[in-house]
This record gives sequence, C-alpha cells and structure tokens, in this order.
Amino acid sequence: MNITLPAVLDRIVRDKVKAGLYANESELVSEALRHEFARDTVSESVRVQAANGFAQLDAGECESMTRDEFFARMASADVRFPLVRGAQSVTNEDVARLEAV
Repeated sequence: MNITLPAVLDRIVRDKVKAGLYANESELVSEALRHEFARDTVSESVRVQAANGFAQLDAGECESMTRDEFFARMASADVRFPLVRGAQSVTNEDVARLEAV
C-alpha cells in the first residue's frame, strides 16, 4: 500500500522518525491508525452507555442524590460498580478525574 501525505504531514512523519521516536514511517502510521480505531471504539461505547442511561432514566430506574452524595459514595472503599447497566465499572481514579471538573 502506498500513501501520499500532504507536505506538512510528510515533514512531521519524517521528523519523528529522524528523532528516533519511530523505527520507520510505517510504524508511525500504524500507531496513528490504532489510536484512531481505539477512539472510534470508545466513542461507540460512550454512545451506547448514554443511550442505556437515558433509557433507564425514562423507565424511572434512577436514584436521586446530590453531587456531594455521589462523590462520597464513589470514594468510599474503592467502589467499583457500573453507573449504567452494561457500562464499564467506575474506579476511584475515574472519580478523582470527575471531581476535578
């Protein structure tokens, strides 16, 4: 497969290879594509989790709590539970990132 990049991108790729960050141009392009595919996967996961969450809200399957109650609950004893049925578990690291917002 041959790929033609715009001059600006070509220069960036060559500079990164020259700096020793990648063994060759193919390695850099492969890694960039892996990141793009991973981002697509995460975006789809977030979309599904949001749809599930809204469906639960519509069905009345929710618990009311304040922001402080939520963070206290999440911070207690390394809690790991899905916020939305079918979602990935939330860890204390996730809570810390959310609190910073």
